Amino acid sequence: MREYHHIGIPTQTQRKNETYLEDHRVYVSGYEENPYGVEWMRFEPDSPLPELVQTIPHVAFRVDDLEAELKKTEVKT
Repeated sequence: MREYHHIGIPTQTQRKNETYLEDHRVYVSGYEENPYGVEWMRFEPDSPLPELVQTIPHVAFRVDDLEAELKKTEVKT
């Protein structure tokens, strides 16, 4: 199974109703209110998440078996 989960959009603007994810040192907002799963992501300077995630919008999918999905999907970075 592979299903759309969200689109993550990095931002430097503080937004209403942000939730802080301490382990990732990122504020997220919008996902719960948006029917398309748009999630705004505002990162702390010391966030451990990859620079690519912090600077480029991404589309995320929920999968049952990541290894199986990666074998049949070309991943570009």
